[in-house]
Amino acid sequence: MVRFGKENLKLTPAGEEVEGGGHFHLSIDGKASIRANEPMGSEVIHLDNGESELNLFLTPGTHNLQIIFGDYLHRPHNPPIVSERITIEVSSE
Repeated sequence: MVRFGKENLKLTPAGEEVEGGGHFHLSIDGKASIRANEPMGSEVIHLDNGESELNLFLTPGTHNLQIIFGDYLHRPHNPPIVSERITIEVSSE
């Protein structure tokens, strides 16, 4: 289970235009590129319903995770709202 914290962010579902609102996108192993006005695609996991947690199943080994807060059209905010990148170790047990 991965849970995301937030402060001063309005969690809203994808497709629902709310000033300052948006939803989380999870980048795994640095696959996301953050480009203003360009929607994020399959390189991230979209939490389209405004969720702040998900069950994540990764292969054993070291992985990097980063959250990107995107608007109703999956575009990063300007300036981007991103978490620090964290490193986790997934065991094979």
